[in-house]
Amino acid sequence: MSTILLSWSEKVLQLLRRMNSFHLPGSSLEKCLRFEVAGQQVGWIRPGVASVLRRYPEVFCTVGGAIELCPTLDTHERRTQAVEVVLQTLREEAEFRCLKGWRNEFIPKVFSGVEVRALCRTLEFFHSNLHTPCLHGARFVHRGIVMLEQVKELITSEEFKPNCAMVVLDFLIRHSVIEPDSEPYYQEFVVGLHRSL
Repeated sequence: MSTILLSWSEKVLQLLRRMNSFHLPGSSLEKCLRFEVAGQQVGWIRPGVASVLRRYPEVFCTVGGAIELCPTLDTHERRTQAVEVVLQTLREEAEFRCLKGWRNEFIPKVFSGVEVRALCRTLEFFHSNLHTPCLHGARFVHRGIVMLEQVKELITSEEFKPNCAMVVLDFLIRHSVIEPDSEPYYQEFVVGLHRSL
């Protein structure tokens, strides 16, 4: 039995397909409710999660076939504070297993009126630690230990959570580490990273 070795580009395409599988026929998308802020869709919510969020009508309202942050939460600060209280409560009640590992990170400006700005630690890490140019023109990350070429390889490994790998891939594209002239799947990467809701 032979093993097929994939190139880095092919591994990234597989990762993008896996991350976008929610949009494929037969996924749970058909059962999900729209999640809206100020009339703009910012995501999807599974029915089981929606039924839990409905217990907090001062924060989450049902509008038509959507769950919406209540219109009275009309500033970033009010939204952030209200959502944080709900998440803390749900964690204390062990309602969702995914909240068990939450370390009380504060994410400023949760849910603007048009877009969601969830700051990913990975992106913050790159913004605060990228130094260019360095020795011999190489770009180094994290105190000069990991070069960006190594980071490219890492995002297709088990070392990165897939959602964080997508943030890093987007960063590498935006900062011209991955370019259309040298990456045969550049267009597929860009399209895969920017799926519409």
